[in-house]
Amino acid sequence: MSPHLAVDGGPERLFGFRPHQADGRRTGSMTTGPWLAGPGEIPRAGALGVLVDNVLGTTISAAHPSGRWSVSTEIGIDLVGPVPADGTVVRARVEALEVDAIGAFATGQVVDSAGTVIAHCRQRGRFVPSPVTTSGWTEVPLTDGDLMSRLGVSTSADALDVTTTPVLANPMGNLHGGVSFCISEWAGALALDRVGSPLTAASVQVAYLRPVPVGTRLRFTSHVVHAGRTLGVVHVTGSDEAGKSCTVTTLVTH
Repeated sequence: MSPHLAVDGGPERLFGFRPHQADGRRTGSMTTGPWLAGPGEIPRAGALGVLVDNVLGTTISAAHPSGRWSVSTEIGIDLVGPVPADGTVVRARVEALEVDAIGAFATGQVVDSAGTVIAHCRQRGRFVPSPVTTSGWTEVPLTDGDLMSRLGVSTSADALDVTTTPVLANPMGNLHGGVSFCISEWAGALALDRVGSPLTAASVQVAYLRPVPVGTRLRFTSHVVHAGRTLGVVHVTGSDEAGKSCTVTTLVTH
């Protein structure tokens, strides 16, 4: 398998990701549904994470002249329209790419079924040796529950927990960046919901500090920085069993 081709793995199947090509550029799509709804029954912006990570990430990987893989160091999504949950299709496309010897920076858009832009997205990737794929990724038991049920996330009073399984892993055997993006945004939305801030996501920015191998238990804790009537800000940290920070997220709501 070429390292820069999209992987038909667990995260892709759980989110219904489908790769495409248009005008020589990498694109991808995802069918929406009620399972995207989160706190306040609002479709979650974090559910776009796997779609965005695949489209921008594979574009970054393909940009390396030797065909090396890339790992995400930052992923950001800025919402400019509502995320649908009515069974229509949303698509992601790459708009620009800047490459150097270390990695690349890609920007793109997510559009709804009418072609209206609902989000602008960006990703930084760092080139690494190509991974060795493992078997069993396509054996994904799809469930009919909501998004967190599909991902095996458990909820406590002040945190979300998930164990990295092969179903949630990328080709390198670590938690898929789009999956941790999704859970981070959900954790932040729950924290704001608990303090009575019923706002919707305006931007989500995730920094990936270290990999989360299969078998790792990751806990997402939130710190509400501000919860006003028109603006909310929350920081979410994903930490492993040793207490080491693996992801750091800033969620801004309007």
